[in-house]
Amino acid sequence: MANKSYPPEGYYSSEEAIRVLGLSNSVFHLYVKDGRILKYIPPESKRNGFYKKEYINQIASLRKNASTQDANDYKRSLRQWQTGSGKEEGEGR
Repeated sequence: MANKSYPPEGYYSSEEAIRVLGLSNSVFHLYVKDGRILKYIPPESKRNGFYKKEYINQIASLRKNASTQDANDYKRSLRQWQTGSGKEEGEGR
């Protein structure tokens, strides 16, 4: 069994970053591969990467705000559609 490396101060392990971001393992690693999530590999490690907490927390906050905004936009659009207030002036019902 391989020794588990612990993240340096100020960094998350991949498991912690996945949990904080609320992503699946496969999506998280796809984002890392694509460069959307930055990975830090310490010089003494050949495999284990870590993820800067400040960066991951910022992404998580943006994701949360985007999800809330999307939900609010959807609810607003639905209300407008239900009341007919989303129609352009002069448009019939």
